[in-house]
Amino acid sequence: MSAKAVWKGDINQALCAFTFDDGPSQLPVELWLDVLEEEGAVGTFFFTGEWMDRHPEKARLILSRGHVLAPHTYHHRRMAQVPKAVFLEQLKLTELAYQDATGLPSPNFMRFPYCSYREENLDWLTEWGGYLDIEGVDCGDWAGISAEEIVARVEPTLENGTIVVMHSNDVAKGSPDALRALIRIAKQKGLESVAFRK
Repeated sequence: MSAKAVWKGDINQALCAFTFDDGPSQLPVELWLDVLEEEGAVGTFFFTGEWMDRHPEKARLILSRGHVLAPHTYHHRRMAQVPKAVFLEQLKLTELAYQDATGLPSPNFMRFPYCSYREENLDWLTEWGGYLDIEGVDCGDWAGISAEEIVARVEPTLENGTIVVMHSNDVAKGSPDALRALIRIAKQKGLESVAFRK
């Protein structure tokens, strides 16, 4: 049985998820953490193994503040384009980086960079240990658009089970302000934000 790509949560529950890809180098990750906590929300951070190796203290900070950190491959490769050996090496390196940074085992769910995968990749995830791939609604913040544009893209899709894909990197400067607005909109719609767990 192949691993699954999860695009939406349970539509019968008033829950949504705010998720963040990559990991910043120049901007402080606290920009996102502070908004989440000020608004009473939690997030799932899909960061690269390379980022975890460079910023182990920030990886631990994310966890210590009650959020979830999960794999996003090691080098942010387009995984649909790599051979199986490279694919599996990326998973292994990320797991090791996670363990080195946090002292904890890596979660068994991840997100493909660029949403780049093919069905065969999901089979490889199953072989590796039953990983889930978590996708969702792309907010477009990776293009450096404004908070207002991000909110306009996501708000119509924000409903039971929505997984919002945001970025916390140096390009996504509109993301923290958009996040605050979207959490408030979610609350107005009766939605509670949750993080992914093993």
